[in-house]
Amino acid sequence: MVERLRLLIVLLVCALPTHALEAQPAITEAEARVAFARGVELFDAGDFEGAASAFERASRGLSGAVVRLNYAVALEKSGRRVRALAVYERLVADPGNLNPERLERARAALVALDAALGRVTIQCSQTGVALSGPDGEIGLTPLASPLRVEPGTAFIHASLKGFEPQIIPVVARAGQTTDVTVEMVATEAKLGEIALTSRLRGATVLLEGREVGVTPLGSTLAVRAGQPHRLEVRRKGYLTGSAQVTVDEGATVRVELTPAIDDIALRDSGAEVRLAIGQEGASVRVDGERVADPRVLKLPPGVHEIVVTRENYESSLRVVDLEEATPTTLTINLAPTPAYRVQLRDEARANQNAAIALLVAGSLVTAGSTGMLVWARVDAPAVEADLAAIDNKTAPYEHCTIPENEEKCKKIHVAILGDDDRVLGLTIGGAIGIPLGVAGVVTGVVMFATGEDPTQYDLPPLEDLGSARLTPLFDGGPGGFRIGVGGSF
Repeated sequence: MVERLRLLIVLLVCALPTHALEAQPAITEAEARVAFARGVELFDAGDFEGAASAFERASRGLSGAVVRLNYAVALEKSGRRVRALAVYERLVADPGNLNPERLERARAALVALDAALGRVTIQCSQTGVALSGPDGEIGLTPLASPLRVEPGTAFIHASLKGFEPQIIPVVARAGQTTDVTVEMVATEAKLGEIALTSRLRGATVLLEGREVGVTPLGSTLAVRAGQPHRLEVRRKGYLTGSAQVTVDEGATVRVELTPAIDDIALRDSGAEVRLAIGQEGASVRVDGERVADPRVLKLPPGVHEIVVTRENYESSLRVVDLEEATPTTLTINLAPTPAYRVQLRDEARANQNAAIALLVAGSLVTAGSTGMLVWARVDAPAVEADLAAIDNKTAPYEHCTIPENEEKCKKIHVAILGDDDRVLGLTIGGAIGIPLGVAGVVTGVVMFATGEDPTQYDLPPLEDLGSARLTPLFDGGPGGFRIGVGGSF
């Protein structure tokens, strides 16, 4: 899979990524903390491209070395090793609060990446020639330093007014320097540009039958104006997509060209992808096309973009490189948006508080009802004895046999009957209250045990960003570098 991804060359001037962290507008510290937390969640979920984007955003509001380290690790894990190398270089040059052990590992990662990438030096017959590659503009000739490139074949586009546009294939090798000479040929031909886009990654682009790049193209295609040009997009497992394009002088024509899947080839050589999405009702798009049943997908081998979205959740982008007839399972858990995160946290806290209230109330009701039953059982024998004694006019109520004591004894009898009613009320109340209290306790326990922990929606404290926060890390070993998640520093 890694070897196939290497064919999707990322070609950049090494100076450009070095300043990538300053290229975007600053954000507030609070926004940066949200982005950092989001980056950790995405990295842990396997969405490395999304994590890199989140850490880059966090770096615009937080200056800690841990943010830059996480950004570099996420870039490397997502396959953008050229940019990761540049971020590591900056981190090593200015390590900030990075401890010695982590700094040494960053240096080791830098050395390993430098050995894994190639260098390209470009000599051009003219100065001021605009160079571009798969990742966009490179710069003007002469370049101040060699380009860092992924091993494999990339295409460099060279253009200068008054000269024929050039497209130069470059074959780079890991740890080696490749010298390229660009000869610009003067022309009086009028030129225009074609801006080609495709929803399909890793497809070969041909202009007039000649390979000129791999999707996504990082630059426009300079062509002669006023005449038709044939564009093709090819990839194994797809029908060839083609278009005939004519461009006016100085104009740019935008063309979207995405090949259709070859259903016959798919039956014979398709790859199966099973999606396990943590949120119900999520929408799934594969290479820009919505999928009706996302549970099991059958796709042509090669690189695919899988985007999962759901209302109130951040979208998740996974880039997978599928091998023929090899099943792949992706587990995707979406993270709530900041506003929805607050809502979920508040709901979880409310449920937790309700559970605690039920526990306390149920315990009090159970205890009170038990006390009522105990009180009734203690008083019942004496009340029953008094009632029998006054009914039978026996001790201690033998004086009730005397006629002049009749009114007094009636009052005593009423009082004893009141005590009897009180005992009955305590008995009934206790008998009803105990099961109700127990039910409240059980319900509270179940709610507390099964309810969500509201702290899972809290953002990490700012001081934890540089010390104890869970962050993506890497380890060196005999087999290379291992990416994982651990406590940051």
